[in-house]
Amino acid sequence: MSSQCQGVQFLKVIVESILQSGTMKVPTSFVSRHWQGMPNPVILSLPNGSKSKVFWLNQDGGVWFCYGWKEFAKYSKLDVSHSIVFRYEGNSCFNVIIFGESGLEIEYPLSRDATNEEVGEIDEASYFCANLSEERSKRPREEAQEEEEEKSNRQKTCSDYSKHKNSGTSSNGQEDFRTKLRMLREKVEEMFNYNPNHFTCVIKEKHTERDLLVMPAEFAKPYLHKEGTATLFVEHGRTWKVETEANSHKQLEVVFGWREFLLDNKLKLGDICAFEVLDRELLLFKVTICRLE
Repeated sequence: MSSQCQGVQFLKVIVESILQSGTMKVPTSFVSRHWQGMPNPVILSLPNGSKSKVFWLNQDGGVWFCYGWKEFAKYSKLDVSHSIVFRYEGNSCFNVIIFGESGLEIEYPLSRDATNEEVGEIDEASYFCANLSEERSKRPREEAQEEEEEKSNRQKTCSDYSKHKNSGTSSNGQEDFRTKLRMLREKVEEMFNYNPNHFTCVIKEKHTERDLLVMPAEFAKPYLHKEGTATLFVEHGRTWKVETEANSHKQLEVVFGWREFLLDNKLKLGDICAFEVLDRELLLFKVTICRLE
């Protein structure tokens, strides 16, 4: 979002469904005009100084506040017929003013020293995220046909990897590749050393040849009993469903859906993906992609 968009605002009237679902849809007109380039997560700042970190997801062109929204609504004591004004101030921050049913600004709770770094359970919000694949399965037949056409072209896309692998086979090219990769590793480690709930993956040839991603054993140990569906999402909110299972080496593997994620994001050899766990129960991962070139 450009600096020219600072000061733009939108109004949202709270209805029962927003409180029950634990999610909130951003008005479509605001999204179409101002959402491009919006960082994820955003910060919701109340007049009492409290700041809440809220992640958003993009589904079929609609933007929804989910992870962290339920906690913000609970803390703010949002109720049906409350009206909220969101004013974008830049740097991913929205100033938020809440009006009661009478039209007067509400009395806010005591300020807290928080940016939702320790967000509690997100039952309904996570449920929304976990059911995105079900919603996608209900798309019109025309969109399903388009998806089939995309799948038929994926073999052609895969040829990019062999070209990338064969380029720079000289000793100078290999040394340059190793130098760039070492620098990128150091950068990624510095970016995520604050977060113990993450792991990184350097894209190698094995990741491009099979629909398989193996999580490090030390990282995966607490999640071995969570075999089943996990959700990956990137900065701008798009999501991918993947299937996980434990192997005989006590590692958790992504055994289906990884290749689709890899191809959709045009990952290449040497790129690094950082996977941050946002919800332990439903295995919701935010994936940050750091490209080698």
